[in-house]
Amino acid sequence: MLRQPTSSPLSTIKWLPYARRSWQRLGHLKLLCSIASPSQSTDLEGITSRFRSLVTQGTKVPEADKPNITRYIKSHRSNSQQYKSPDSTATVELQDYYLASPEIPSQSGALTGRFRQVSYANMEYVEIPTWAANLQLIRRANYTLTDRGKVVSALADYRTYSKPVSGINPFVLNAGEKYVFAYCLFDSDGDILWRLYRQLATSTEPITKDDIRRCLVNAVSDLAKLTRENRVRSRANESVADVLNKMNAMIKTLENESDQLINPRVEPLLDCSLLDRLDRRSVGHRIPVGLTHLIAEIDRQGSIGSFLEKSLARSMVVLLGLDGGKNLGAARRSILKSYSQLKSGLGYCSIREVALLSVANCLNVGTGYFELDEAENEIMRLQKEFAPGVRYTKDRQGNVALLKIDPQLLKDLDGKP
Repeated sequence: MLRQPTSSPLSTIKWLPYARRSWQRLGHLKLLCSIASPSQSTDLEGITSRFRSLVTQGTKVPEADKPNITRYIKSHRSNSQQYKSPDSTATVELQDYYLASPEIPSQSGALTGRFRQVSYANMEYVEIPTWAANLQLIRRANYTLTDRGKVVSALADYRTYSKPVSGINPFVLNAGEKYVFAYCLFDSDGDILWRLYRQLATSTEPITKDDIRRCLVNAVSDLAKLTRENRVRSRANESVADVLNKMNAMIKTLENESDQLINPRVEPLLDCSLLDRLDRRSVGHRIPVGLTHLIAEIDRQGSIGSFLEKSLARSMVVLLGLDGGKNLGAARRSILKSYSQLKSGLGYCSIREVALLSVANCLNVGTGYFELDEAENEIMRLQKEFAPGVRYTKDRQGNVALLKIDPQLLKDLDGKP
C-alpha cells in the first residue's frame, strides 16, 4: 500500500466512482462550453442535441489539409460508414477535422453515437455533458454554464470554433487551459490520480495499458483501505458503506473491462501534458520529467486541496517548461481582468473562479506565475483597501464565496499601472 500524507487526515474523497470511454478529449468539453448558456436552462436532451449538431456538422476540407485528414481517417475512423467512398474526405465532421491535426498529442476519441453495439443515437454525445457536470463546468440541474465553465470559455475565442480558422483548434490547449483543466481533473479525481501517478513514476518505459490498469486497481484498493480506517465520506456526502461499495464495483470493472475507466484517466492527461505518449504510432506512455515535481508537491502539501491552492501553478510551470518565476506583482491586474471576463449581469462571480482564471491568464501572457491562494489573498486585500467598492458574500459555512466590484472602481483600478 502507498504511504499516506502525513498532514491533516483526509475528510472527503476527490474521486470519480464511474467514468465513460468517451471521456477522452478535453476539446470536446471546450466545444460543449461554447454552446452552453450561462442563464438559459435546458435539459440533457437539449444540450446534447446542440452539442452533437456542432461536433458532427459537415466541414469542407481545404486542399492543404487533405493528407492529414486521409491519414487520420485511415488510422482512427476506418470503420465509419460515412468515410467509405473515395471522395468522402472532401467533407468531414468538424470534430474529425480538428482531431486530424498533427499538433494534438492524441487523435483518438471521436464521438460516434454508438457504444457497445447499442443503437441509441446520442449514446456517446450524451456522455460529454455528464463529464462536464462532474468537472463542475455546467450545472447538473439545468445544464447552464457555471463560473468554472466561463473560465474555460474566457481562455479561448469560441466564435471561430464552428468553422475551421487557421491556427485555431479547440483540441490544442494553451498553457492557461492546461492549468485550468489540470485543476478540474485533480479537483474531481485527484485522490485516484495521485495514487496512480506515484506508482507509474516507478514504472519502466513503455507504460502499457495493463500497467495502468494494475496501478488503478492498487490506487482504488488503497483509497478503500483509507476510507475504512478513517470513515471518510465522498463529497456527495454518501455513507462510508456506499463509498466502499462503489470502490469495490470500480475494482471489478477494472479487472474485467479496463478501457471504461482507463481511457478517461489517460487521454485527458495527454492533452494537459500530464502524461506523454512515446510516439504518435505507439500505444505506450511515459511519465514527463517534470511530473516528479508535481508528485513531490502533493506529498509535501499532504492533500489534493492544499496542492491545488498552493502548488499547482508552480508544478505546471515546471512541467510545461515555462519561463518566469513567481510574480505576485502581476496578481492584481490579472484579477481585475479576470473579474471583468466572468462577472454576471448583477456583477457577482465566484472568487475561486476569478482566482483560477487570473492564474491562467498570467500563465498565458508569460509574466510569471502566482498560486491560487495568493490570488484569493490579493482579492481580500482589495476588499479591505477599497470597501465598500469591493465586497463579497459568504456561503452557509462562512467561507467567502462571491465577489463584486463597483463598475467605476473597476474602471479606475484597471487603468492604474
